[in-house]
Amino acid sequence: MRRLLLCSGLLVACSNGEVSDVADATDSGEADATPSDTALGTDADTGSDGVTDTATDTATDTAPVDAPIDRSKCVADPDKLGQTTRSATYKGGKISYLAFAPPGYDPKSPLSLVVALHGAGDTSANYFAAIWQGTATSKRFLVITPEGSSPAGAGFTWNSGDANLILAAIEDFELCYSVDTHRRIVDGFSAGGIMAYLLGLASAETFAGVSIASANEGSAEALFGGSLLPATWKIPVSHFHGVDDLNFTIASARAGRDKLLAAGHTVHWHEFTGGHSTKAADAAQRYDDLASSKAP
Repeated sequence: MRRLLLCSGLLVACSNGEVSDVADATDSGEADATPSDTALGTDADTGSDGVTDTATDTATDTAPVDAPIDRSKCVADPDKLGQTTRSATYKGGKISYLAFAPPGYDPKSPLSLVVALHGAGDTSANYFAAIWQGTATSKRFLVITPEGSSPAGAGFTWNSGDANLILAAIEDFELCYSVDTHRRIVDGFSAGGIMAYLLGLASAETFAGVSIASANEGSAEALFGGSLLPATWKIPVSHFHGVDDLNFTIASARAGRDKLLAAGHTVHWHEFTGGHSTKAADAAQRYDDLASSKAP
């Protein structure tokens, strides 16, 4: 996978200054079993009210693989069902991640992969359990939930250098499991949503879709240090956002949506009454919105 060049630091002010310093904030409470997240700031642009796309049908599994599967480069527990804790390295850095293979996973039948990125102050295990475990089990897809490298409250947040470590985690996981590499979805809530926007647009060829809860595209561009558009292909986006979100205003989220639409991307747009929150049902809808998409 192609690696990215990013400006340094936590998810704070970068070259174009659109992201404010990290500040304490609490979740608004709408989400069931969802942790609070730390405010990372918003970009100040406004946007018009807009487009809501309908969900697409869930894609079927890829055709079975007949050739022998080589797991010789897998460090441990190839094709293990359920949850495992793994790690990956890149240029001296290390990232831990939780991996999940649902019941019924068959190495000869590659599945789609969701790369789920938690919010600031959360952990990979909690984000997986609260948001993705039920949907991954019922809809039968693979999940990895990397953990941010920088301590934040009771959990962790993301450093700009984590972007390449997340890509390394994907590569590490795919040495051990059968992934349909045309059906990877990158997902994130809040700080994780900033990182998901960054990875999904800057490394669009790696992913089939971008799944966002309570973040904005402008903050991802601030972290990147420049425009993320045009992407290498018109990757679709599914975005949930509360109209009363104080961490990332609905105006800033709509502005990012409008930029994506102007660039030709499909945007599945879901506004809800409430604040800075997410829940498992929203994640399931985001997956359904993107499940039929395939990367070139």
